[in-house]
Amino acid sequence: MISRIILKIHGYYDKRLGVYKITHILERDYGIKVSVGRVYRLIQKLNLPTMSTSKPFIKTSKENSEDAKLYNYLKQKFNSPEPNMVWASDFTYIKVNGI
Repeated sequence: MISRIILKIHGYYDKRLGVYKITHILERDYGIKVSVGRVYRLIQKLNLPTMSTSKPFIKTSKENSEDAKLYNYLKQKFNSPEPNMVWASDFTYIKVNGI
């Protein structure tokens, strides 16, 4: 019975829901209180693709942010008082050992 409802939910939402949201919809719309693990096992049994709908966590280190602060010479003041006081460049390729 739960498998049929999961198939219905999965099709209705264009196959774009993850296990947590399917579990939430089962409880909210159908009054079926079921664990996330059971929904996950049922999805695997039905051979449905699992989708993660949470945003990825990007870990930043303090070392990089502190280094960036050291090299911020202009401090967002891009208008120099005289010509040729400030030069900036961007490079995409550096030759190493003649290669």
